[in-house]
Amino acid sequence: MRREKLIFFMAALLIPGGLASAGQPVAIVEEVRGPEIGVQQMDLLEEGRVIKLHAGTTLTLGYLRSCIRETVTSGSVTVGKDRSEVKNGLREEELVDCDGGQVIKSSKRGAEVAGAVFRQGKFRKTMPKPNWTLYSTNPLLRLSKPSARIRIERLDDDSEKPIDLAVNGLLIDLSKSGVQLDPGGLYAISDDSETYVIKVSPLAEDEGSLLSRLIPM
Repeated sequence: MRREKLIFFMAALLIPGGLASAGQPVAIVEEVRGPEIGVQQMDLLEEGRVIKLHAGTTLTLGYLRSCIRETVTSGSVTVGKDRSEVKNGLREEELVDCDGGQVIKSSKRGAEVAGAVFRQGKFRKTMPKPNWTLYSTNPLLRLSKPSARIRIERLDDDSEKPIDLAVNGLLIDLSKSGVQLDPGGLYAISDDSETYVIKVSPLAEDEGSLLSRLIPM
Protein backbone atom coordinates (compact mmCIF):
# COMPACT_ATOMS: atom_id res chain seq x y z
CA MET A 1 0.00 0.00 0.00
CA ARG A 2 2.80 2.44 0.86
CA ARG A 3 4.54 1.65 -2.44
CA GLU A 4 1.32 2.31 -4.39
CA LYS A 5 0.82 5.66 -2.66
CA LEU A 6 4.42 6.67 -3.38
CA ILE A 7 4.08 5.78 -7.07
CA PHE A 8 0.83 7.78 -7.31
CA PHE A 9 2.40 10.80 -5.62
CA MET A 10 5.45 10.79 -7.89
CA ALA A 11 3.29 10.41 -10.99
CA ALA A 12 1.13 13.35 -9.94
CA LEU A 13 4.20 15.56 -9.65
CA LEU A 14 5.17 14.71 -13.21
CA ILE A 15 1.75 15.49 -14.67
CA PRO A 16 0.97 19.17 -15.43
CA GLY A 17 -1.88 20.28 -13.19
CA GLY A 18 -1.29 17.35 -10.79
CA LEU A 19 -0.75 17.61 -7.06
CA ALA A 20 2.13 20.06 -7.47
CA SER A 21 0.81 23.56 -6.89
CA ALA A 22 1.23 26.14 -9.62
CA GLY A 23 3.86 28.79 -9.05
CA GLN A 24 3.38 32.53 -9.07
CA PRO A 25 3.93 34.36 -12.38
CA VAL A 26 7.29 36.08 -12.67
CA ALA A 27 7.08 37.70 -16.12
CA ILE A 28 4.58 39.15 -18.56
CA VAL A 29 4.75 38.87 -22.34
CA GLU A 30 4.97 42.39 -23.73
CA GLU A 31 5.31 41.62 -27.43
CA VAL A 32 5.83 38.78 -29.92
CA ARG A 33 7.04 39.41 -33.45
CA GLY A 34 7.07 36.43 -35.75
CA PRO A 35 5.32 33.06 -36.12
CA GLU A 36 3.23 31.46 -33.35
CA ILE A 37 5.41 30.31 -30.42
CA GLY A 38 2.77 29.28 -27.87
CA VAL A 39 2.61 32.59 -25.98
CA GLN A 40 1.06 35.93 -26.81
CA GLN A 41 0.97 39.50 -25.55
CA MET A 42 -0.16 39.88 -21.90
CA ASP A 43 0.39 36.20 -21.05
CA LEU A 44 1.79 35.70 -17.54
CA LEU A 45 4.66 33.22 -17.30
CA GLU A 46 5.99 31.15 -14.41
CA GLU A 47 9.63 30.48 -13.62
CA GLY A 48 11.03 27.54 -15.60
CA ARG A 49 8.83 28.00 -18.68
CA VAL A 50 10.78 27.16 -21.86
CA ILE A 51 9.90 28.95 -25.10
CA LYS A 52 11.41 27.98 -28.46
CA LEU A 53 11.78 30.90 -30.85
CA HIS A 54 11.90 30.48 -34.62
CA ALA A 55 14.82 32.06 -36.45
CA GLY A 56 14.20 35.81 -36.54
CA THR A 57 11.30 35.69 -34.04
CA THR A 58 11.48 38.37 -31.33
CA LEU A 59 10.02 37.97 -27.84
CA THR A 60 9.82 40.82 -25.32
CA LEU A 61 9.31 39.94 -21.65
CA GLY A 62 8.83 42.16 -18.61
CA TYR A 63 10.05 40.72 -15.30
CA LEU A 64 7.70 41.60 -12.48
CA ARG A 65 10.19 41.61 -9.61
CA SER A 66 13.35 43.02 -11.18
CA CYS A 67 11.62 45.52 -13.54
CA ILE A 68 13.84 44.23 -16.35
CA ARG A 69 12.37 44.43 -19.83
CA GLU A 70 14.22 42.11 -22.16
CA THR A 71 14.05 41.43 -25.87
CA VAL A 72 15.17 38.05 -27.17
CA THR A 73 15.67 37.18 -30.85
CA SER A 74 15.81 33.52 -31.91
CA GLY A 75 17.00 30.63 -29.77
CA SER A 76 15.59 28.98 -26.66
CA VAL A 77 14.29 31.06 -23.74
CA THR A 78 14.03 29.71 -20.19
CA VAL A 79 12.10 32.02 -17.89
CA GLY A 80 14.00 32.79 -14.69
CA LYS A 81 13.09 34.62 -11.51
CA ASP A 82 14.50 38.01 -12.56
CA ARG A 83 15.68 37.46 -16.16
CA SER A 84 15.77 34.79 -18.86
CA GLU A 85 18.43 32.29 -19.77
CA VAL A 86 18.89 32.30 -23.53
CA LYS A 87 20.62 29.69 -25.69
CA ASN A 88 21.52 30.21 -29.36
CA GLY A 89 19.85 33.61 -29.42
CA LEU A 90 20.42 37.32 -28.80
CA ARG A 91 19.20 38.91 -25.56
CA GLU A 92 19.02 42.63 -24.74
CA GLU A 93 17.68 44.18 -21.53
CA GLU A 94 16.70 47.54 -20.05
CA LEU A 95 15.37 48.72 -16.68
CA VAL A 96 11.93 50.33 -16.69
CA ASP A 97 9.97 52.18 -14.03
CA CYS A 98 7.79 49.70 -12.16
CA ASP A 99 6.88 48.86 -8.57
CA GLY A 100 8.73 45.53 -8.51
CA GLY A 101 9.21 43.07 -5.70
CA GLN A 102 5.75 43.10 -4.20
CA VAL A 103 4.12 42.00 -7.42
CA ILE A 104 4.74 38.28 -6.87
CA LYS A 105 3.51 38.23 -3.27
CA SER A 106 -0.03 37.13 -2.52
CA SER A 107 -1.76 39.98 -0.73
CA LYS A 108 -4.28 40.07 2.09
CA ARG A 109 -4.54 43.83 2.32
CA GLY A 110 -8.23 44.15 1.57
CA ALA A 111 -9.92 44.72 4.91
CA GLU A 112 -7.04 46.75 6.28
CA VAL A 113 -6.87 49.06 3.29
CA ALA A 114 -10.64 49.36 2.98
CA GLY A 115 -10.85 50.49 6.58
CA ALA A 116 -8.10 53.03 6.05
CA VAL A 117 -9.85 54.45 3.01
CA PHE A 118 -13.48 54.51 4.00
CA ARG A 119 -13.52 55.07 7.76
CA GLN A 120 -12.34 58.62 7.19
CA GLY A 121 -15.58 59.45 5.42
CA LYS A 122 -16.38 62.62 3.50
CA PHE A 123 -14.23 64.95 5.59
CA ARG A 124 -11.06 62.88 5.68
CA LYS A 125 -7.93 64.99 6.21
CA THR A 126 -5.27 62.33 6.06
CA MET A 127 -4.73 60.00 3.14
CA PRO A 128 -3.97 56.26 3.44
CA LYS A 129 -0.52 55.04 2.53
CA PRO A 130 -0.46 53.66 -1.03
CA ASN A 131 0.13 49.94 -1.58
CA TRP A 132 1.37 50.44 -5.10
CA THR A 133 3.01 53.09 -7.27
CA LEU A 134 1.91 53.25 -10.89
CA TYR A 135 4.23 54.68 -13.54
CA SER A 136 1.65 55.04 -16.28
CA THR A 137 -1.71 56.79 -16.46
CA ASN A 138 -3.23 53.77 -18.27
CA PRO A 139 -3.54 50.98 -15.68
CA LEU A 140 -3.50 47.27 -16.41
CA LEU A 141 -5.04 45.20 -13.61
CA ARG A 142 -4.01 41.62 -12.82
CA LEU A 143 -6.73 40.14 -10.61
CA SER A 144 -5.87 37.21 -8.35
CA LYS A 145 -9.39 35.83 -8.76
CA PRO A 146 -12.37 36.55 -11.04
CA SER A 147 -14.46 39.61 -10.24
CA ALA A 148 -17.66 40.91 -11.80
CA ARG A 149 -17.03 44.60 -11.16
CA ILE A 150 -14.34 47.02 -10.08
CA ARG A 151 -14.65 50.50 -8.60
CA ILE A 152 -12.10 53.32 -8.97
CA GLU A 153 -12.31 56.21 -6.50
CA ARG A 154 -10.13 59.32 -6.42
CA LEU A 155 -9.06 59.89 -2.81
CA ASP A 156 -7.26 63.23 -3.03
CA ASP A 157 -9.93 65.03 -5.08
CA ASP A 158 -13.55 64.74 -3.96
CA SER A 159 -14.79 66.48 -7.10
CA GLU A 160 -14.14 63.38 -9.22
CA LYS A 161 -16.94 60.84 -9.32
CA PRO A 162 -16.14 57.15 -8.71
CA ILE A 163 -15.98 54.91 -11.77
CA ASP A 164 -17.77 51.54 -11.73
CA LEU A 165 -16.95 49.03 -14.44
CA ALA A 166 -18.16 45.53 -15.28
CA VAL A 167 -15.12 43.33 -15.97
CA ASN A 168 -14.39 39.87 -17.28
CA GLY A 169 -11.19 37.86 -16.96
CA LEU A 170 -8.11 38.20 -14.78
CA LEU A 171 -6.15 40.72 -16.85
CA ILE A 172 -8.07 43.98 -17.32
CA ASP A 173 -6.79 46.73 -19.64
CA LEU A 174 -8.59 49.81 -18.31
CA SER A 175 -7.44 51.95 -21.25
CA LYS A 176 -9.92 50.01 -23.41
CA SER A 177 -12.69 51.39 -21.19
CA GLY A 178 -11.39 54.94 -21.54
CA VAL A 179 -9.98 55.05 -17.98
CA GLN A 180 -6.98 57.36 -17.59
CA LEU A 181 -5.61 58.35 -14.19
CA ASP A 182 -4.00 61.68 -13.36
CA PRO A 183 -0.25 61.93 -12.64
CA GLY A 184 0.27 62.44 -8.91
CA GLY A 185 -3.24 61.23 -8.06
CA LEU A 186 -4.18 58.86 -5.22
CA TYR A 187 -6.82 56.23 -5.98
CA ALA A 188 -8.63 53.32 -4.34
CA ILE A 189 -9.33 50.41 -6.68
CA SER A 190 -11.74 47.76 -5.38
CA ASP A 191 -12.95 44.44 -6.71
CA ASP A 192 -15.58 42.17 -5.15
CA SER A 193 -13.56 41.51 -1.99
CA GLU A 194 -10.48 43.74 -1.68
CA THR A 195 -9.39 47.36 -1.95
CA TYR A 196 -5.98 48.68 -3.03
CA VAL A 197 -4.62 52.20 -2.72
CA ILE A 198 -2.69 53.30 -5.80
CA LYS A 199 -0.37 56.30 -6.12
CA VAL A 200 0.24 57.49 -9.67
CA SER A 201 3.76 58.82 -10.09
CA PRO A 202 3.89 62.57 -10.87
CA LEU A 203 6.13 61.60 -13.82
CA ALA A 204 3.69 58.98 -15.17
CA GLU A 205 3.10 59.06 -18.92
CA ASP A 206 0.22 57.95 -21.13
CA GLU A 207 2.21 55.22 -22.80
CA GLY A 208 4.71 52.82 -21.30
CA SER A 209 5.68 49.19 -21.03
CA LEU A 210 3.21 46.70 -19.60
CA LEU A 211 5.40 46.60 -16.46
CA SER A 212 4.86 50.33 -15.92
CA ARG A 213 1.10 49.89 -16.29
CA LEU A 214 0.63 46.75 -14.23
CA ILE A 215 -1.27 46.69 -10.91
CA PRO A 216 -1.50 43.27 -9.17
CA MET A 217 -4.69 42.75 -7.16
